[in-house]
Amino acid sequence: MAIDKETVEYVSRLAKIRLNAKELGEYTNQLDDILDHIKVLEGVDTKDVEPQYGILQTVMREDKIADSLEHSQVLQNAPDVEDEYIKVKPVLE
Repeated sequence: MAIDKETVEYVSRLAKIRLNAKELGEYTNQLDDILDHIKVLEGVDTKDVEPQYGILQTVMREDKIADSLEHSQVLQNAPDVEDEYIKVKPVLE
């Protein structure tokens, strides 16, 4: 299954990621390689392999208090700001 540049452009627009022509070519090739690897994995016979329904061990980490971003830094990364808040599309009509 090959992936084309139009599909990569479409996905980049959905993810709101701007790609230049060089990046578009690179990501198209990389995603095509990933799909080739998945195709190889699909051919592996797993008929006699027991499925695993959970993780083997629980990995816990200690909660640590750390500095967070300043309000102004958060707003700089927001796609739309109104009255010092991040403006989002309405969820309910």
